[in-house]
Amino acid sequence: MSDPNIHRNLSTAEELPVSAQRVDRYSRITPAQAVTALGGIVLLVLGLIALAKTGLSDGLKLPIAKVAGLTYSPLLALISAGAGLVLLGAAFTSRNSSVFFGVLLAIGGVVGLAAPERFKSISLLSAYCWLVIAIGVVVALANLLMPTITTRKVTYR
Repeated sequence: MSDPNIHRNLSTAEELPVSAQRVDRYSRITPAQAVTALGGIVLLVLGLIALAKTGLSDGLKLPIAKVAGLTYSPLLALISAGAGLVLLGAAFTSRNSSVFFGVLLAIGGVVGLAAPERFKSISLLSAYCWLVIAIGVVVALANLLMPTITTRKVTYR
């Protein structure tokens, strides 16, 4: 038979019944997770729409499609969708992985801006590079600067 006093608030001075078991539950959330997930969703959706428009039947370089004012080849659409999936995964893991992939994304955009002739075959234009840089920087800064909210719930059974 259980003790009806177990479920009331207990102060530290009160004694718990011998059969009581303490259960701690922690919940951690940060607004940076939402920022990271949003960046991932943007890249994933743009990449998937572009892939639907270009298809894969004619190879990875042609045809070219425009989505939201950005030019995509099938390969760039796959890269965009893949980067979006990685960011989505990072949003639900550690903050360090979100910072890492945000910085990596921004570096990729800078490389694309610095050597556009090297990426002409996949239709990488400066507008897409700037988008990737912006998403990468926002994701990295959000994960570095936004606080983590931790809640703790203690119950006794």
